[in-house]
Amino acid sequence: MADDAFQSFKAGHIVPQLAPKTIADGLRTSLGDLTYPLIKKHVDEIVTVSEEGIIKAMRLLWQTLKIVIEPVRISFPHTKHVELTFMNTE
Repeated sequence: MADDAFQSFKAGHIVPQLAPKTIADGLRTSLGDLTYPLIKKHVDEIVTVSEEGIIKAMRLLWQTLKIVIEPVRISFPHTKHVELTFMNTE
């Protein structure tokens, strides 16, 4: 799981992550000296999303809107308060 932002946010300092396995390739790098202070200043909460949750969201978007979305976009909603409810798509 690529959760270095979550771990760093909880710990209060950068917790590096080496080679996480995730479908969200944009999350395979660790936070840095430029990104971590921005998170500390502007983010109230970080939640993690399972690999299965990412895949379900991608499938839902394809089935309903016929768009393919980069997996990391599922992990970073643009609003602070987002509630996603997934219907059984099988």
